Amino acid sequence: MRFRKVWLAMLSLLCAVSLLFPVLTVSVSAVTARAITASTNSTMPQGNSAYTYVYIDSTKGLAALDIMVHFDSTKVKINAVYNMVDCLLYDSVVGTDTIQFSYIFDGQGSASKTCLFFFDYQVLSDAKVGESAFLITVGEAYDSGLNDLTVSGFRCPFTITETVTNKSCSVYGTSAVSTAVEREFTLNYRFGTYQIASGSAVISYDPELFEVAEVTPGGMLTDKITDTNTALPGAVYVSFVGTAYNYSTDFVSVTFRTRKNVTQTSAITFKATELCDAELYPLACKDYTTTVSVTYDDSYVGDAPKMPVTATYDKGTRQVTAVVSLEENSHLGAGDFILRFDQTRLALVGYEKGIASDFFTVNDKEADSGFFKFSVISLTDIVTAQTVVTLTFDAIPTCEEQTVLLELGGSMLADSLTNTIALNLIDGYVTLPEQHTFPNGSNSPCLTKTCTVCGKTVEATQDHTWQAADCAAPKVCTVCGMASALPLGHLWAGNNCQRCGHIHVDANGDGLVLSDDAVYLLYHTLLSTEYPLSCIADIDGNGTVDGDDAIYLLYYCLLPEMYPLG
Repeated sequence: MRFRKVWLAMLSLLCAVSLLFPVLTVSVSAVTARAITASTNSTMPQGNSAYTYVYIDSTKGLAALDIMVHFDSTKVKINAVYNMVDCLLYDSVVGTDTIQFSYIFDGQGSASKTCLFFFDYQVLSDAKVGESAFLITVGEAYDSGLNDLTVSGFRCPFTITETVTNKSCSVYGTSAVSTAVEREFTLNYRFGTYQIASGSAVISYDPELFEVAEVTPGGMLTDKITDTNTALPGAVYVSFVGTAYNYSTDFVSVTFRTRKNVTQTSAITFKATELCDAELYPLACKDYTTTVSVTYDDSYVGDAPKMPVTATYDKGTRQVTAVVSLEENSHLGAGDFILRFDQTRLALVGYEKGIASDFFTVNDKEADSGFFKFSVISLTDIVTAQTVVTLTFDAIPTCEEQTVLLELGGSMLADSLTNTIALNLIDGYVTLPEQHTFPNGSNSPCLTKTCTVCGKTVEATQDHTWQAADCAAPKVCTVCGMASALPLGHLWAGNNCQRCGHIHVDANGDGLVLSDDAVYLLYHTLLSTEYPLSCIADIDGNGTVDGDDAIYLLYYCLLPEMYPLG
C-alpha cells in the first residue's frame, strides 16, 4: 500500500499543477501486461563471482513498480547492486536473502526492453554443488491512471560446480653424474612438498647402458600402500596411495649399475603422474632429467681378448659386410651382445652364424631401428679364434660421403663356469661414398645433379665435370660422358657467364647485347615467368636482378665507355 500512498501524494501535486496549467493535462489509458526477465552465467564454480541483469519488456505507461529478488544465502552473497533507470523516486534494499527495488516512473518510458538493475554476486566457496536460482517476484505495479498492472516474475537458474584447485610441485634430484662400466651410482628424488597423498612415477633409462641394482623408498612413502616394479627393462615404476602426510619430502632412491664400457652421454628422466593431496586435489609436476656421462675405462678391457667388428663396402653390389670375430683365449662361455648401426644408412638384408657354440640365438626384430642382438652360451670355454656372426647390409644412398659406426656392446659376460670375464669390444667403421640418382636404372638413390649453363640447367644422370676453357675455346659440361658446350668465347666465374673478362648480358638470348636486352631485362623484373633470362644479369652485384640493372644496361648500350660491363 505504500506505493498507493506515495502515488496519491504525487497525484495531488500533479492535480494542483494541472489547475494552474490546464493545457498540460494528458489523458493516459491503461497499459497491457508486462514481463520481467533476467540473465546470468549458466554455470558458476564455487567461490567465483558474476553479474545478474534484470529487465522489463517495456516501461511505457508504467507509473509504479515494486520488485524483489530472492536467493539462497547458504549458496550466494550479494556484493553490490546498481540501478539502471531514471525515475522520480526509487528505493533499493539488500537483505540477507533478498534484494528489493521500488520505482516511481513518469509514465513516459520506453516501449522497448529496458534493464532495470543489475547486481554483483559471489557463489560461496562451500556452496553445495548443483542447481540454484534467483527468483524474481513483483509486488505492486500501477499504470499512470493508478490501475493495477500485471507484471510477471521470472526464475533465473544457474548451476553451481565444484572448483578444482590446481596445485603445483617440484621434483629435486641430481642434475648430473659420471660413471663407468660396472660402477654404481644412486639418484635420490624428493618432492618440493610433503602434501602428496597418492600418485605414481616412472623413472626411464637406457637399458643397454644401465640396469637397476636397488630401489629404496623414501620417508614420504612411509605408511602408504606402495607398489614398485622393476621387471620391465628401461623403467622403474612406483605407485602409492595414502590418506595422511608424514612431513617428509624424500620420495625414492634408485641405484643403477653401468653395463657398457663406452664414452657416451645418456639421460635418466623422472616423470610423476596423477599426484593428489589428501583432499584429492591434483598436483602438477614437471619432469626431472639427470644427465649421465659414461666414460670409457681402459683398465677394464685394455688387456682383455679382442672381439672386433670389421666392416667393408663393395662398390659393385653397394653392400656392406660386417664381421664380428673373437680373438683366441677369450674363454667366453656366455654373453649377450648388441650391434648398433645407423638404420638411415644401412639396411640389414641377412646374417650368417659362424661361432661354434652349444647355444646361439639371434634377435633381428629391431633391425629397422638399428639394433641387432645375439646371445652365446657354450658348455666349454671358447679358446680358439672364431667368426661369431657375419652381417650383410644394403647401403642406403646419400648425397655426401659419410663414415658409419657399427657399435658393439656386450653384457653378462662369463666363462662356462659363470665366472665373470672381460672382452675388449671394438667398434667397426665403414665409409660409404656419395651416390647419385640413375633415373633409368633399377637402383635410384637420392639426387639428380644439374649443370648450369648461363642460368639454364641440364639434368645429369651421373657425376658431371667441368673442363677448363679460355676465351678462345668453348667450355664443356660433361654429362653422362656427353659434352654440352657453352657458346664460343665465354668463361665461367662463379655464377656469371662472362665474355672475354666482361659480363655478357644477352638477356633475350639473341647473341647480341643491345638496348632490346635492357628492355627485356626490365620486363623480366616485372614478369619473370614470361620473360626468363638466358644469362646471369646481376650487373651491380647486389645479389638481385632489378630495375637498376636494366637501367645500367641501357646506359651501357648508349655510352659503353662511361658505363662498362664487368
